[in-house]
Amino acid sequence: MTVRSCPCQAGSVETGPIQLGHDRPGLYISAFDALSLAMALQAVMRHSNAQSYHMAPVMGLLRQLHACNPRTGNCP
Repeated sequence: MTVRSCPCQAGSVETGPIQLGHDRPGLYISAFDALSLAMALQAVMRHSNAQSYHMAPVMGLLRQLHACNPRTGNCP
């Protein structure tokens, strides 16, 4: 995977690795992809035997993915 460097003036950004300014590269997830990932993650979690303390970080990610619902426009 390649990391894209994105100036602040950029328009639409696709889901994938991105570097903003001089910050370290990270993962950007578009609102559309966040909703799809949230639904897939919920389906996996329904069938998981993982202990609740293992699921806490996953639940945090799931909350952030749901917060990026394009209908609400409420991204963290």
